[in-house]
Amino acid sequence: TLQSLVTDTATRVRAVIAEIVADMHAAPHSLVLALARDTELEVADPVIRLSPLLTTDDLLGLIATPPMEATLEAIARRPRLTQTLTDALAASPSSSAIAAMLGNHTAAIREATLDQLIARAGLHPGWHAPLAHRPLLTAASARALSAIVADDLLAALSRRADLPDATSADLRVLLATRLANAAPTEPDRPLTDSQALAHVRCMLADGGLDELAIRAALERGDLTLAKAMLAVKADLPPPVVARAIAMRSPKAIVSMIWRANFSPLLITPAQIELLGTAPDAVLRPTRDGEFPLLPEEMRFQIEFISKTDR
Repeated sequence: TLQSLVTDTATRVRAVIAEIVADMHAAPHSLVLALARDTELEVADPVIRLSPLLTTDDLLGLIATPPMEATLEAIARRPRLTQTLTDALAASPSSSAIAAMLGNHTAAIREATLDQLIARAGLHPGWHAPLAHRPLLTAASARALSAIVADDLLAALSRRADLPDATSADLRVLLATRLANAAPTEPDRPLTDSQALAHVRCMLADGGLDELAIRAALERGDLTLAKAMLAVKADLPPPVVARAIAMRSPKAIVSMIWRANFSPLLITPAQIELLGTAPDAVLRPTRDGEFPLLPEEMRFQIEFISKTDR
């Protein structure tokens, strides 16, 4: 019956099967693999992240020929990734998947692989924070990171308890030198909508448009940039995002975050910062950490706000 249902053309039917199969310890392997190779994220994601029946070879095959880029990100968030899998992910072209892997503190990453990623991180700002907060960072890795990260992450590195005292002291000296040598500058002028959009498209091309980037923009109150990031990542015209914000629609913002393939963790700060929603009135993730709306409802919200904009 499950084998028959997994070929159903209705995404929601396959998604329900995926939710059932995801934590099963006994299910047909071909069924699990078919769900993992689905091209709809809501079908593939729970199986890829959670199924105990996917083997290392299965996951390596998915990394080698992913049905969609989100496949790699789902694998990167899988608990207790082995070094074989993290090596394969590190060699993939997906910057967002590598960022997710670095942020997965249960993922085992070889020291040599981590050093290679640090060497490439200058071109990928979205990797800086998860690299700086990786568990068990070596002194050599911390020193290499100190040359490229921003002052706030350098300060975080200098406070790490797992680094030798001499390394921490050197990092504090480097931070003090940076701050002392920083020339006073005029306050930056806010970006216009068109400037923000151009900047975000460059970020996307460079692999730096990820959840960490939009969260940072929200935290510092750069709403013009955050709106542009949401529009580009969700592949929606900027006026559609602007319309949702003008309508103060939590459901629309939640739906756009889902469409952009950001995690449910982003929906609370996005509603508070973009819509001005009171913290006790926001739509929050479910107890299972999922989106509070069904996929069909989120598709409807996007279609509605898009038609309204026209």
